[in-house]
Amino acid sequence: MDALKELIRMSTAVGSDPSLVLGNFGNTSVKTEDGQWMVIKASGTPLAEVSDKNGWRQVRVADVLTLLDDKHLNRLDPAQRAARIDAALLLACDDDQPAHVKPSVETFFHALLDKAVIHLHPEAVLAAACAKDGQRIVDKLFAKEKFPPLWIPYKDLGYPCARTIQTLAARYETKYGRRPEVMIMQNHGLLVSAATPAAALRQVKKTVAVFTEWQTVPKPLKPASIDAERLNAVRSTIRQAVFNAGGGYVAVRGWLEGKTRALLSGPNAKSLCRGGAITPDEAAVLHGGPLWIETLDAAALTRKLTTIKQANKPLPVAFAVKGLGLFTAAPAKQMPFIGRCARSYVQVRRNALRAGGLRSVPAALAACYAKSKATPAPHGVLSGRLALVTGAGSGLGRSIAIGLARAGASVGLADIDAEAIGQTAQLIADERPDVSTLPLPCNVTDEQAVEKTFQTLMDAWGGLDILVNAAGVAPAFSLVDLPVDKWRFAL
Repeated sequence: MDALKELIRMSTAVGSDPSLVLGNFGNTSVKTEDGQWMVIKASGTPLAEVSDKNGWRQVRVADVLTLLDDKHLNRLDPAQRAARIDAALLLACDDDQPAHVKPSVETFFHALLDKAVIHLHPEAVLAAACAKDGQRIVDKLFAKEKFPPLWIPYKDLGYPCARTIQTLAARYETKYGRRPEVMIMQNHGLLVSAATPAAALRQVKKTVAVFTEWQTVPKPLKPASIDAERLNAVRSTIRQAVFNAGGGYVAVRGWLEGKTRALLSGPNAKSLCRGGAITPDEAAVLHGGPLWIETLDAAALTRKLTTIKQANKPLPVAFAVKGLGLFTAAPAKQMPFIGRCARSYVQVRRNALRAGGLRSVPAALAACYAKSKATPAPHGVLSGRLALVTGAGSGLGRSIAIGLARAGASVGLADIDAEAIGQTAQLIADERPDVSTLPLPCNVTDEQAVEKTFQTLMDAWGGLDILVNAAGVAPAFSLVDLPVDKWRFAL
């Protein structure tokens, strides 16, 4: 199917470019030559992972447009409308994909537009899309364009957003004699539509380049010389406060590289943390902007988080600690993804603040996104716990590590045999891909090696709940012949 091949190529091209994709969010679609069918990326699939077997649905375009024009949907409350639309979009699919693979919530406006459609969230574009003065900035940046971008005011994703695009695109066509190729979606990002995937890709890169030239990046600070004990105390304080307020076990990691620290060290650092989520994705992943911490105090932070929890709001995921940098509190398995998103949104917020101030999405919608998109924690009685097992490369140590992972814990795997702990990590991944492992080559008879291993674990996860000392040796001597040095080595 040519449309599917084109979708895969287009999705891979944009999904593998970090300047175009914030987190793993975005969407793509390609219509068949006759326009009857549209292949669209499935909901929840990262762009770079679309393949001929997975990550897409084929829908009948006419069925989607008929549903969009159904005036009865306007009279339903949001929950009823969402249920009705989910069912109808699945009925519009005609492929061999499993029923749990859903077409994107954006299917409506993809169906409205040209053959190839790309919706992305580049940092540079979001800075304008989430700024109070964003529309004026876009008009100024593209003032000399014969066909300038169309500004789309904020609407909830899906049906409401598609109806708005339908109306505004028709007005644009009346004014300019053609449908818009580039749209800037307030608090959402970039939407490009073209007659071919190649043309859509070219337009994406051209548009992002304009916004990239407009924004500024502060000069990175020199690497911080921060005492390890102080960093460990910061991580432990945040982790304890999150547990006290919400009862959940999380990992805590600091992102202290020069660029992020520079963003959080300027005179407006506190201001860029204010306000609610500036995009639905920031609401879903980070629960809004970073929580600014002027002075780190365990009791004060616990009270602040408890107040948020009692207001029935999700706890923040990112914390900006004055003088140090950015920290994130999340399940260990999600930490790399969470960290990328948090650092990107600090950059977006800084440039949006420079462009007239931050524009947040409606608080009620942000709360809905945070709840509906929450990633379930690993199941098991030890869900979220952080464990370390020495001697995890074989025998009892390996079995104990696997058992802890089966119970939902993230497990640090310490052993003198690096290859063996890699095998243990793979055994856990095969059985419990939802939990995190951290291979830690370590000679437990070397005090410095043990200290280094512990600090590596703290840098990655920020805490430890369970320690199992399973490393051991059995010198091959009878008890009465055991040399003293071997006895001491065994101990």
